[in-house]
Amino acid sequence: MNTNSISYDGTNDYMGSLPIDRLSGATWSTTTPVSQSAWVKSNGFAGNDAVFGIGKYNTDGSFNASFAGGNGGIHQQSSGRYYFWFSGNQTYLSGTFSTGVWHHIAWTWDGTNGVIYVDGSQNTTFSDTSNGYATRFSIWAGGGGRWNGYADCLVDELATWDSALTSGNITTLYNGGVPGDISSLSPLVWYRMGDGTEAGSGTDIYDMSGNSSANAKLINGPTFSTDVPS
Repeated sequence: MNTNSISYDGTNDYMGSLPIDRLSGATWSTTTPVSQSAWVKSNGFAGNDAVFGIGKYNTDGSFNASFAGGNGGIHQQSSGRYYFWFSGNQTYLSGTFSTGVWHHIAWTWDGTNGVIYVDGSQNTTFSDTSNGYATRFSIWAGGGGRWNGYADCLVDELATWDSALTSGNITTLYNGGVPGDISSLSPLVWYRMGDGTEAGSGTDIYDMSGNSSANAKLINGPTFSTDVPS
């Protein structure tokens, strides 16, 4: 059951993970396929604020909002827009979005071509020949991204794969608008944002994929919320 999400205040709080290893034992490369999925609710759209994505981890093993280059992922833009930043290229999602509404956003990339989905349907496509990551990367939510900005938003059920998900996989993730069990899709990491081992308390967010890939930490006071997509 999904009963919790994480609320970010748009000022300075965020979530950052330890570096993510691939299950195959292979190292990450600039051509490794990658996909991400999360439920997102914006409380206020502003320029370049980071919602969720991937970024290189610090060489000393720490993580913070300003990852060492190559940050990619979903960002809020003014006037109700979202855009996707990937390997130095910006792709705007089609349409405008309202505050206070939950949406499922997912992106996939197969090494050359990518697709961005909103609420289970294809929204736009992009092409790129590099994912921007020659080494392992970390996962962030609520802050970081292209301009080290912080989003006033809620994020729930954030997951990442080292493969390009299919449209059928996205349908499974969207699940008719209600978050469900995604373990059958074998995510590398799955942050349930309060519905995992953390049980809606503390500052650790546990990977619930069953892979023990990497836990994450809430920094500067993000809060657990019972406002969830349903």
